[in-house]
Amino acid sequence: MKYGTERHTEEFVLRELYREHNREGDGSLTLVELKAMLNKINITAQDQYLEALVKHIDVNGTGVIEFEEFVAFLVQDRYTKQSLKV
Repeated sequence: MKYGTERHTEEFVLRELYREHNREGDGSLTLVELKAMLNKINITAQDQYLEALVKHIDVNGTGVIEFEEFVAFLVQDRYTKQSLKV
């Protein structure tokens, strides 16, 4: 039996991933926390690229990634054509 919609399930999985890596529990991901999240799935990148990624995702300019920004980047942005400039 399937519970909820595909979108609901996707958001639940992302929320759990986000919570797991938000070590400070402040509701935002730092560069260090993002790096740990990516390392968990065997993705490594130089800090300069991670900094560019954070800057791209952080639309409100706080220097960290909030959950809404995280979801927008992973879910909504894949349907729009945007490029990440480093």
